[in-house]
Amino acid sequence: MLKIEPSCGSGLAGLAIAYLFTSSVWGNEAHDRLMSMSNSERNMFFTKFFNSGGESCQVVRNFYQGSSKKGDAFWNVACKGKDGFSIIIYNDAAGSTKILECRVMKAVGATPCFKKF
Repeated sequence: MLKIEPSCGSGLAGLAIAYLFTSSVWGNEAHDRLMSMSNSERNMFFTKFFNSGGESCQVVRNFYQGSSKKGDAFWNVACKGKDGFSIIIYNDAAGSTKILECRVMKAVGATPCFKKF
């Protein structure tokens, strides 16, 4: 299980996002940068992101699920041989994140991973 605080503006995973997306945010800069990457570049980025947070995960699939009215972006990733994760990239200057396992999302009745909302 990934050991990242619910809103990780700090810690290794927070640093990974902050390192990649250092600039002022107008809109959701972190999400915009992810969208500008190729699919394979996003897989590599998310693999490094998870590994820096202590989770062994080789990302084999990424999916932009949608955004909230506040501009928070929801991304899903599938790890090779493991359950997937939902990653919320908050619309803030730090690119803060929250990560939940897809099975948790399903259990609480949220939109399932890998399905647009």
